Amino acid sequence: MVLMAKWNALFFDALSQVNFIAFQQSLQMFIGLVGISVLIVMYKQYLTQMLQIQWREWLATQYFNTWLTDYHYHYFATLFPAIDNPDQRLSNDIRDFSADSIDLFLGFIHSTITLISFISMLWVFGGNLDIEIAGYTIQIMGYMVWIALLYAILGSLFSHFIAKKLIPLNYQQQQYEADLRAELIQTKQATESIAISQAKSWHSQQLSQQFKKIVQNWWQIMVYNKRLEGFTSFYNRFSLVVPHLAAAPQFFAGKLTIGGLMQMASAFSYVQQALSWFIDAYAKLVIWRATALRLLEFNQALLKLNSTTSSLIKTTSDNHWTISHLIVKTPLETNLFCINHPISFLQGRTYHIKGKNGAGKSTFYKVLAGFWLYAEGTINRPQGLVLYFESQPYLASMSLKEYCTFNLSFDISETKIKQVLIQVGLNSMEITTKNERLKQYSKGELQRLIFAKVLLQRPKTVIFDESFNALNKITVQQLLMHIRKENPELIILFSSHFNLEQNTVNLTIENNLLK
Repeated sequence: MVLMAKWNALFFDALSQVNFIAFQQSLQMFIGLVGISVLIVMYKQYLTQMLQIQWREWLATQYFNTWLTDYHYHYFATLFPAIDNPDQRLSNDIRDFSADSIDLFLGFIHSTITLISFISMLWVFGGNLDIEIAGYTIQIMGYMVWIALLYAILGSLFSHFIAKKLIPLNYQQQQYEADLRAELIQTKQATESIAISQAKSWHSQQLSQQFKKIVQNWWQIMVYNKRLEGFTSFYNRFSLVVPHLAAAPQFFAGKLTIGGLMQMASAFSYVQQALSWFIDAYAKLVIWRATALRLLEFNQALLKLNSTTSSLIKTTSDNHWTISHLIVKTPLETNLFCINHPISFLQGRTYHIKGKNGAGKSTFYKVLAGFWLYAEGTINRPQGLVLYFESQPYLASMSLKEYCTFNLSFDISETKIKQVLIQVGLNSMEITTKNERLKQYSKGELQRLIFAKVLLQRPKTVIFDESFNALNKITVQQLLMHIRKENPELIILFSSHFNLEQNTVNLTIENNLLK
């Protein structure tokens, strides 16, 4: 850029002096400068994008690891309901923050280096300006620098005054966009339920209302962007004339040649552009700040979770569970039930937890599994894997092989998986195909799959929370006997609508007590 400014002086002086040899030399210099510029621009884009994806990868890894640690993802919505749409913060916000941060930072560095490179040139070539006021002569040294600085300061102040409301509006726009996407995902996941319940019109209304918020907020953003764009356009176009107007006194006084005037105008333009970085970057700064605020809120909540979600459960070298003075609460902090006297779950025993609907059976299991916050007391558990199952297993889009083996530190062969599936009555299931739709399996088949996972993973404790209500009693007894034969030390806790008489300890949640 400095060389281009010097080239301006050589080129226009050659024209004004009708010097063809100097004109040819200046053209050769121009071709060389253009070649270097193209190379720099090309690699600048490549290296910038490389830095963006590396920083995004690092940020995403940090957030994903924290988000998926110690059930943070499970507690988050309950503890921080005001912090909406973690999915957008973990995807779009991280992407935009890393890209915009680098663009803004490099732009600032570019402007700073440009200012350093050209301000001395402008100070020297601009000379001094003598102004007579009331018979006194005031000399302003490097007056062109002060004009560029004043012009940039005034432009920055006007930009901020015109568009300062864009910051909260952009924050709201990101929130509304994320809310709409979440609503669409929820609708996609519940298509069958919506069809069965004929709730199409209600969901249509919800989507329309959500989109209306986006449109209304966008109209406001458009108004302020229009004002900002109008001022920025005026500022940039007027800046083309300002250096010539400012240098006119020196030119007409004969202190500048036409080449010198063009060189000084070029230097002024570069200094003014460098000082105007805030104006040019204001729209992106507004979006960047909204994105940064959303990530900052999310990060602070995750850090707070580390001190909030300390577990009740202590792992010991014993082979049994010991629970004492446990108080289980609802999210509203009201007591659900309590255990006044110590109880134990012994190795190789089966426990049937009974109670009316709403008594707290499922909540008690969640406490034991480690993902229920609202409890006080002491729980000592044996080392080893604890598996907890509800009535339908979570398959997501994984294959049956992945379902049977995730979270394990050892490998299980496909042959072994197929053998176990046959043992639980699932002869025809394909174990390597991704299960995009659970509809292809009946609820009874899915519950048999739960027993297959227990047989393969050999946990120390397994909790069945109404996990075999689609199977008959005889089938369940056979499957449990098979599990017990393969893993005689297994501790089994279950809730069911029928009793299993053999070798089963019955515990009942009644009158807010586990007896």
